[in-house]
Parts: sequence; C-alpha cells; structure tokens
Amino acid sequence: MGVQSLDEKLLDRLGRIHSRDMVFKSFDILRHAGFDNVNLDLMFAIPTQTMAIWRYTLNEVIAMQSEHLSSYEVIYEDDTPLFQQLQAGEFAVNEELACAMYEELITTATAAGFHQYEIANYAKNKVSALPASAAACPTMPANTM
Repeated sequence: MGVQSLDEKLLDRLGRIHSRDMVFKSFDILRHAGFDNVNLDLMFAIPTQTMAIWRYTLNEVIAMQSEHLSSYEVIYEDDTPLFQQLQAGEFAVNEELACAMYEELITTATAAGFHQYEIANYAKNKVSALPASAAACPTMPANTM
C-alpha cells in the first residue's frame, strides 16, 4: 500500500488523494479479505517533515502489524510540483535530516522485528541479509514521486 505518510499535511504537500483514515480502513479491508502479507510504503525527507513526524509515522505503521515495509527518500522529478517549489526556493533539502531519518528507520524497524534485506525494504520473515556496508546513507537510492 502506498502510504507515503500518515501526516495529513504531508500527504497534501505530496498531492496524494488519500487520507490517513483511508490508510487504516484500506489495511483493515485487506486483512478482512484474507491478505496475510501486506506491504506498507513510506517516504521520508519530505519538505516540512520533522524527525518527530517521521518517528510518529514509523510507530503508527509498526503498530499496524504489516509483514513488509518499504521506505524511500523523496526525490524531486522535473515535472512535479515539489521540484518547482524547490527551484523557487520555497524549501531547501536537508541531507543531514534525511540521513538521520534513514538511520531512525533502520533502528525502529529492526527493533520491531523487521529484517532489512535491501536498502529500502524490510520484512518480518527473514530474507537474505543486507551487507552492513550497503546501508550507508550517501549511497541510498531515492524514490521517485
């Protein structure tokens, strides 16, 4: 499920058409329909996203008890409103915060029993291990909008 964030303001900033309530309802529908392996996709380093918002989102997503979690740093494609806002100087990219958010993701997901098997992917069931050197923030791939 493409959650991206559970913060209404960030969802709006990203131009998403779903709300946080729709995320929870959709997840419940999937569970009641018998889906026992659900992925939740998140984005971090979204303009105006703070570490507190990121931690809150991570904790809420972990509490949903999905089997899989994917999370990517937002990037700015030429044909998106976020790119235009960045070019206009409406916000600046904070790479230090992005790296700290990625480290928080690793810590929180691991503590919740997720196993990191790719740079941005975590599963409750152990998959092949990711080499420690691959988790360094500067080489982390980013997500497209």
